[in-house]
Amino acid sequence: MKPPEACYYLENKSYFLNPPAEGFEDPDEPLNTGSWCLRTHEAVGPDGSGVCPETCTATRPCYRPEVDLEG
Repeated sequence: MKPPEACYYLENKSYFLNPPAEGFEDPDEPLNTGSWCLRTHEAVGPDGSGVCPETCTATRPCYRPEVDLEG
């Protein structure tokens, strides 16, 4: 599941997989799989920085919230 503060354009393979079986992995930790940006279709965002759940947040200029409550 995508973190609530993550960018709308962030994708990660773990978002499409079934959760691991109980006892094998912490379900709150993202799987060690690749991330990509839906705007660039690469592992680098439009701002030239790497893409991952920890960095694709409101601190970046290309960020878009998952749900826009203001618009």
